[in-house]
Amino acid sequence: SGTDLESRIQRFEKTLSAIQDLKCPASSTTLLGRLNSLTALRANANRDNILRGLGLNETPAG
Repeated sequence: SGTDLESRIQRFEKTLSAIQDLKCPASSTTLLGRLNSLTALRANANRDNILRGLGLNETPAG
């Protein structure tokens, strides 16, 4: 439920797993690309600033 990098990565991984359990290929979503972008930030010393700068809203509008 946190906004730190590892919490976000875990949420994307769980969401992708649930989608695949429903027989929906991950390639039909943007989640895999987002997950790859987040995991690439793990090695970046400025990752917290980058995450804040992205202003990611993980809740879909609706």
